[in-house]
Amino acid sequence: MEKINLKNTSFLFLLLLSSLSGVSQTEMRNINIGHDVSEIIINGIHDAPFESVILADYTKDKLLVLDFWATWCVSCVHELPKLDTLQKEFAGQLQIITVTSQSQEVVRGFFDKRAVRGQFVSKLPKIFADTTLKQLFPHNIIPHYVWIKDGKVVGITEKVEKNNILEALRGRTISLQEKVDIRKADYDRYKTSLLEFFNGRGTSSHLMTNYSFLTRFVPELGYNGGYSSIRDSTGNRRITVTNLNLLSLYRIAYGRMKTFINFGAIDVLSTDSLVKIFDVSGLVAMPIIENTSLCYEVVWKDDPEGTIFEKIQQDIKVAFPQFEASLIPANDTCLVIERLNENLLHFTSVNTSDKTKYTFEEDCIVIENCPMDGFRTALESLVFQNSMLPVVDQTGFTGRFDIKLCGDLKNLAVLNKSLLPYGLQIVRKKAEHLRLVITQK
Repeated sequence: MEKINLKNTSFLFLLLLSSLSGVSQTEMRNINIGHDVSEIIINGIHDAPFESVILADYTKDKLLVLDFWATWCVSCVHELPKLDTLQKEFAGQLQIITVTSQSQEVVRGFFDKRAVRGQFVSKLPKIFADTTLKQLFPHNIIPHYVWIKDGKVVGITEKVEKNNILEALRGRTISLQEKVDIRKADYDRYKTSLLEFFNGRGTSSHLMTNYSFLTRFVPELGYNGGYSSIRDSTGNRRITVTNLNLLSLYRIAYGRMKTFINFGAIDVLSTDSLVKIFDVSGLVAMPIIENTSLCYEVVWKDDPEGTIFEKIQQDIKVAFPQFEASLIPANDTCLVIERLNENLLHFTSVNTSDKTKYTFEEDCIVIENCPMDGFRTALESLVFQNSMLPVVDQTGFTGRFDIKLCGDLKNLAVLNKSLLPYGLQIVRKKAEHLRLVITQK
């Protein structure tokens, strides 16, 4: 494989770029804590003995909590049973109303399927297809809770706890950190390069063909980081990473966007915060994200050998010489994909392109024109993303196929039942694989 000569590339390290140091963080504020909202009337309430409430009357000596949520928000759904319990415990003193921008049809369908599976179904009053309340209480991260009592906003938080409800009912200040979201830029990694995004700050993007650069955390791009990969008509490939930590960049570079999606095959032998795995979320995670996240972009003449990933590896070595990464063969307990029979041949894709299509239908995942390595990646990223076991393919299947998996796929028995018609199964057993080991020099 041809070595990459850094001298012939345009590698712009913007880690300390002065033009980014003054990036403004626009807070999403409209109605703040302490503001009077007594004249507001909330309409369109379902699953309640009332269809509307006038806040001046309804919140007199009563606490109202608006729960902004969505069916796709895992943490929101996880909180619903607790909220229902709190509602029953504080009946007559507390009213929780769930608010979502999703349609009534989508939410009803979501709960109907949960009921069939024997899962919890919320009985709380509901507001569907909301646009007004989100404008009054703007946010871009959910769950988002707005506390109202005696016609005034007394809290805006990321969670609801019993002791804080007691504080509010007794007229005390809620001892929860105020949740203030940052307004995100209208940016799509798949449509616009980071270089073009920064162009407004004086970067000349039209002169750049092959390049890479690195920046610190950019608040305008939000706290939910991610990455994308696209190819243009000239054969160049662009990989854009926004607000992810250095460990994520290592996973992209050495996993080539196919492996090391979960942490099952990653060993970090360093306590440095740049590569540390933090088990926190919400407001507690925000300062960590701000201090450890990076943005990175590379445009490269890609080839079947994937030299763009070698380019990323070299960029990391130059920017962070205090760390060293290596791929080590190992034999550990893994989640192994096996073939039971030849059934998969009946689901061979007729699509002649090399593009895979992913569709999500409530509790189903539909993957069309999928190679087996892509299927392994999909399982690791969509189903086993929180598992500490790597996913390994031992099928030997080299074609492309169409597959639809439904149900609680995180349950291995349910997943295997869905895989059975395709002649596939996943078993826990010892298997050879590569581990990504990151050490500090």
